[in-house]
Formats: sequence, structure tokens, C-alpha cells
Amino acid sequence: MPSLLPNRAPRQLWEQIDTAFAHMQGQEDAGQGLAMKVAAHARQHFREPITLKDTAERFFMSSAYLGRIFQKAVGVPFKQYVNDLRIEEAKRLLRQTDKLIYEIAEETGFAESKYFVARFTAAAGVSPMAGRFLLLSALLAGVPSGAACRKRQRHSGRQQHRTQLFMIIRSFRRLRS
Repeated sequence: MPSLLPNRAPRQLWEQIDTAFAHMQGQEDAGQGLAMKVAAHARQHFREPITLKDTAERFFMSSAYLGRIFQKAVGVPFKQYVNDLRIEEAKRLLRQTDKLIYEIAEETGFAESKYFVARFTAAAGVSPMAGRFLLLSALLAGVPSGAACRKRQRHSGRQQHRTQLFMIIRSFRRLRS
């Protein structure tokens, strides 16, 4: 069966396909770079009210497009990324200061302390007040906090951890009354 295209056409077609893929790869790399700029912007401004819409306007693009490329590059949605930054800062403040919970909520960019408590509890598994005592007791005992501490807790038994947490909370309640 005779070919409808000249002999050179398949090679030119493959060159065009290669060019198209290279162009798409360039756009993907540009999206990755833009997402990293947006992540840097979020790290600098997470203590302020920051939204995807405002950030998209700052970078002169639609919020839907920015949300897609950000999630594709970073792996989490923009709002979750900002909340994660805020929670990490809150953990630092809980460990290093004696500020009240609502003060930490305001300082880390949460408009409502109830929302802060809900986000912190969802992320850390304990309330901010219990988290403060766990972090402080871990520091006093010389136990590293974070992932190493959680790994050690799994191996040593959850019941022991619950008992310690209960005793810390009970002693805190006695101090308050």
C-alpha cells in the first residue's frame, strides 16, 4: 500500500512532536519555579492574612491556575501549606514562650483562636495546651520531640503515653484551680 506522506514526513512529524514535548517540559519547569516563588512568599507572609486569591493577584494569574500548579509542585494545597507553616510556628512558640493560646493564634496568622485550636488538634493530635505540656515534658526528660518521639512512643506502648498525658493534664488542672 503506498504511503500518503512523503518519506521525510515521518521524521519531520517526530521532530515536531519532540519540539512540542520540549515546550511542554519548559512550561512545567516554569510552573515549578513559580510554585517555589509562591511558597517563598507564603513563608514570608504566613503571619498575615494570606489567601490564594490575593497571592494569585500578586503574581498576575488566576487563582485556579496557581492552585493547580502549586499543588502539583509542592504536593499540598496552598491553604494547607500556609496552615502547616502556621502550626510549625505555633509549636515553636508553645515550646519557647509562655504566651497564651489566643496570643499564639494571633501571632501565627489565625484570625480565630477556635479555628487555630481545631487546626492544631487536627495536625498534632492534641490540643495546643496539651501539646505545650508534651513538648515541655519531652524537653525536661531529654526526649526529642517530633517524629523521633512519636516513633519511640509506638515502640514503648501507647498506654504508657496516654497515662503520662493524663497525669500532665491532671496536674495542670490542679495548678489552675
